[in-house]
Amino acid sequence: MRDQPTSNREAELPAITRIGSGDWLGACVDCGGPMLKISIGGKVIEFEMHPYSGPNILNRKGEPLANQPHDFLVAASLWAQQGRRMEDGLCRWDHPPKEILKHLGGRHWKILGYEKPVRGT
Repeated sequence: MRDQPTSNREAELPAITRIGSGDWLGACVDCGGPMLKISIGGKVIEFEMHPYSGPNILNRKGEPLANQPHDFLVAASLWAQQGRRMEDGLCRWDHPPKEILKHLGGRHWKILGYEKPVRGT
């Protein structure tokens, strides 16, 4: 067992974290933030917006679901890109406006304009 720290980093850490023969006891704290609600296709889904891994639907134990639904990921990503607007306790998001195209021939298209954006439900 070592009595003296072997590096400057070890000297900065509290002595209680040193155990055994120089092994370190580590800890990971995972905080995802507040629970949010988003409406998708008329169904309200609760999720957390994690700062590192993005939107996650949690199960009853508070763990992320193994498979996140595609529609949820699209809606939550649009909500984040559109400024994280909140309305009546729900995350408000809009579908991106669809392009109105004119076929010019072959692989060539011209954008004539955009349809009116549709609100996410």
